[in-house]
Amino acid sequence: MRWGILIGLLVLSFILEGTIVQVFSMNAWEGSFYILPRFALVLLVFISLFVGRRKAFLLGVLIGLLFDINYTGVIGVYAFSLALIPYLSALAYQYFQLNIFLIILTVFLSVYVQESITFFLYDLFGLARGHYDLLTHLPTAAFNALVALILYQPITRFLEKISDGRQDEERI
Repeated sequence: MRWGILIGLLVLSFILEGTIVQVFSMNAWEGSFYILPRFALVLLVFISLFVGRRKAFLLGVLIGLLFDINYTGVIGVYAFSLALIPYLSALAYQYFQLNIFLIILTVFLSVYVQESITFFLYDLFGLARGHYDLLTHLPTAAFNALVALILYQPITRFLEKISDGRQDEERI
C-alpha cells in the first residue's frame, strides 16, 4: 500500500511538472535564465537517500521514460539522467549522517547536474537550443531546493516509514 502511494506521488509530480511548468517556466533577464519544477527528481533523490539507491534507480528509469515519451522526441535522455542522478546522490552520501543541510545541498546539486546532463545529451544529438552557460540552471536548482526544504519534513517521515533503514547500501 505504501509503495502504491509512493508511485502515485511520483506520477502526481510528473503530472504537476507537465501542467504547472507553464506558470513557472518563466524567462527572466531576457531569456537567459528559466525556472523549471523538477518535483520528480526531488522525490527520487529523497527516495535514494532514505529507501535505497537501487529502488530510486528503477523508479527513475520508469519516470524518465514517461518524460521521454510524453515531452521529448528522444527516448532515453530523461530515463538515463533521472536514474543516474539519484543513484549517484545516494552513493555520495553513503558514509555521511543525513541532515537537512546535506539533503537540500544534494537536491540543489542533483537538479543542477541533471539539467546539465540533459542539455549535453541533447547537444550531442544536435537538438539543444542555445549554448551552455554555467549560470543558466542555477534558478531551477535553487527553486527545487526550496521546494525540497518545504517538503522535507512530510517526505522524510513518509519515506522512513516505508524504508527498512537504507538496506541496499550495505550490500555493495
